[in-house]
Amino acid sequence: MDAALTQSESPRGRFGLSSDVPFTFLGMLYFKQRITDDGTSFTTALDNRPDVQSDLPKVLAGGTGAALWSAGIETVCVRPEIHYFRAPKQKVLRAVFDSAAAVERVLHSLDGLHAFVESAGDKVKLALSAADIRRAQKEGKLALVLHFTGAWLNGSLAVLRSYHRLGVRGLQVAITDNGDWIDSASEPDGVGLDGFGREVITEMNRLGMLVDVSHASDRATSMILEVSTKPVVASHSNARALCDVRRNLPDDLIKRIADKGGAIGIHFWSGFTREGYLKEQVASGFYAAGYEHARQACARFGAPPLDFHHARLLARALRNGLDDLPKPRASAFQMPKPATLDDLVRHVDHLVDLAGIDHVAVGADWGGIGPECVGGLDDASKLPNLVRALEKHGYTSTQIEKILGANLLRVFESAVG
Repeated sequence: MDAALTQSESPRGRFGLSSDVPFTFLGMLYFKQRITDDGTSFTTALDNRPDVQSDLPKVLAGGTGAALWSAGIETVCVRPEIHYFRAPKQKVLRAVFDSAAAVERVLHSLDGLHAFVESAGDKVKLALSAADIRRAQKEGKLALVLHFTGAWLNGSLAVLRSYHRLGVRGLQVAITDNGDWIDSASEPDGVGLDGFGREVITEMNRLGMLVDVSHASDRATSMILEVSTKPVVASHSNARALCDVRRNLPDDLIKRIADKGGAIGIHFWSGFTREGYLKEQVASGFYAAGYEHARQACARFGAPPLDFHHARLLARALRNGLDDLPKPRASAFQMPKPATLDDLVRHVDHLVDLAGIDHVAVGADWGGIGPECVGGLDDASKLPNLVRALEKHGYTSTQIEKILGANLLRVFESAVG
């Protein structure tokens, strides 16, 4: 890799470009810190922490001006070694919490996100509209759009409306086990989108909430595109034609999202970027070690088998950590080489060829993808490296500005206002 691509450059996203939209609007930043009752896991994101990819100092240093800043409900991988390669009908994921408890966790999360905004008031502005994003830009603040990973609704549109009143403007409608009404990419054998799911999409359109189809199954995504009257996004998905995993998008859905006026945000995880990475990772033994670690942790605390998140919650409640049972580290295994910036730009090229330059955005997913990022994009401070790579591959300033933020801002304004 060209050494010049490993150096972060100008803050606040100007990147030396003559820009009408001189900031980056990321399709997904994820709070990796898990939800706590008092919101402290969110306020820690104010500090520059070596173990966090998307804390506020890194986000600002990398030039991000706006982001769908998301949190999620814990899920557990029942068979991590076959997560993306399973046979039909073979369940690999489930939610830790049932629907009612998940809604409570969402409320704790939203409380924490609002506390984060209040704590960082001089640097962050909560954005409820495209106009708010533009105002934040003029004020030199990060525009934070509340987004949620998984539509945890407990079967009620009233819950959806309440989320909107609390400031949520983007919703990733599928993750795993978040309802019988929609299939995720990890469980793609069901209804796609049922009658209640259609009502959810229609109500999101009415309220002004951005519909995010990343993590939805192909069938569910297709049905959402039929139902929605507004553009949708796939906030963090790559092209399946270049990396054949079910979480990436097939060519026909890429075209249909673009035809609807939407956008696809490129994903920075090596497993969704370089063909073969995930199979090499499984072969390394890393997943098997994680599976055994989870089994031991659950046995210790009497949690259901493989419910490691429950084990951690129990450990916290009992003030009894798992220090003597350390989680396997990737550095201890012969891990595959990460995808390169050139690999990632090939996905950009493919999306541009299929969908057009007006329908490609930046998804990132920092905070949700761990250490296995595309090389040179290890955390949110490294975003200028992507700009350099796009320039190297011949993209113009105008095209880069669209990819960096203008496209996603246009879709957000159309869907939300």
